[in-house]
Amino acid sequence: MKQVKIKKLFVILVGLFFALTLNAQNGDENYIPKNLDEAITQLDILFADSTKNQIINLTEEKFLGNTHFSTGMWIRNNWGLWKGKELAKYFNDLGIFHADDMSGIILTSYYRYLHNQDLRIEEQISYYQEYWENIEAKELQIKQQEFTEYRVGDTLEYRYNKGFVSDEQEDKYYKGICIAKGIITETNKTDFLIKVKVIETCDDEGIIYYDNDGGMVYDFEAEEWINPLERIIEKMKINEEQWFEYEEWEVVEEINYFQ
Repeated sequence: MKQVKIKKLFVILVGLFFALTLNAQNGDENYIPKNLDEAITQLDILFADSTKNQIINLTEEKFLGNTHFSTGMWIRNNWGLWKGKELAKYFNDLGIFHADDMSGIILTSYYRYLHNQDLRIEEQISYYQEYWENIEAKELQIKQQEFTEYRVGDTLEYRYNKGFVSDEQEDKYYKGICIAKGIITETNKTDFLIKVKVIETCDDEGIIYYDNDGGMVYDFEAEEWINPLERIIEKMKINEEQWFEYEEWEVVEEINYFQ
């Protein structure tokens, strides 16, 4: 157990060393690369020769493991990979859409550059695309199975995933005395949506079915993802209907009222 802890500490320290060394070097630290070639060039400027020698002595797997949460995080945050900046758009055009994957390709390519190896860009892209295709296929299978439990006429209980209309409602919910119920009036099997008519709430305010807090919108002028400029909350009350993602409701009765 002690050896495992020491090994983990070593990995953390090595990762931090790479990140700190990167920030400490001469060069234009504020320059944001526009493509992979520029990203490799910029890392080569930022890393000290002593750090490059350490990287050369590591295996590719060890280097990537040590840098994902250090240098990789620095790249994701400072090069606009989360905000849809130009480098992110470059990767989007290649079919890569997750910031972690982008930084992974950059670091893998830099490691291979230092070792005078073929970068094998297409192979890297295919790896991440196949990974997400497999994830999406599994998620689709799970959704298809879960959605069979939701039928027109079934009674549901709301999960309050969008929050509460008041502190009092939240307090009642966690005490188990604030239950909102609805009936499925229609289903959309393609998009896994259910149309629900509210038949019971614990107060006159109803339930929140939409809240953009925590969401992101794309600012075309700044060319980046930003927080919404205005908080929008939508509520619904008894006898009102709305479309929902099925996960927002839980089936509590198998009685079908429309049969």
